[in-house]
Amino acid sequence: GDMIDLHVHTSHSDGAFNTIEILKMAEEKQITAISICDHNVLEAYYDLRKIDVKQYFSGKIIPGIEMDFVYKGKIFHMLGYNFDVDKLQKSKLIDRRTPQELISEQKKNLEYLKFLFVPQDQGQRLAHHI
Repeated sequence: GDMIDLHVHTSHSDGAFNTIEILKMAEEKQITAISICDHNVLEAYYDLRKIDVKQYFSGKIIPGIEMDFVYKGKIFHMLGYNFDVDKLQKSKLIDRRTPQELISEQKKNLEYLKFLFVPQDQGQRLAHHI
C-alpha cells in the first residue's frame, strides 16, 4: 500500500537534513505524500519554490507546521496542515529569529544553567567547550 509521512522536520528546525535531502529520501522510500512540519517556521516551503520538486520527489506535498505553545504553564506541540503558506508566514505565529539569534539565545540559556547547576570553577572550564 501507499506510505505517507506527515511529520517530517528539516534542518530549518530540529531535523538533520535539508529540504532537498528530505525529498530524495522520501522518493527512495517510495513515500507517496509528505508534510514538512518544522517548528514554528515555513522556510522549507520557500526552498521548494526555488527548485523543480519533481526532479527529486514524485509524491504529494501537504503544507504543514509544528507550532510550539504554552498553555496553563505546560509546553504543547500542535501540528497544522493544508494552510496558505504565505498567509501564515505573515502572521505573528511564525518565528522570525535567524539561526544566529537562536544559537546566541541557547548559549545564554546554557550559561544560566551552568550558573545554576555547576560549581563555578567547573563552569569556567565547561564554557571553553561551548
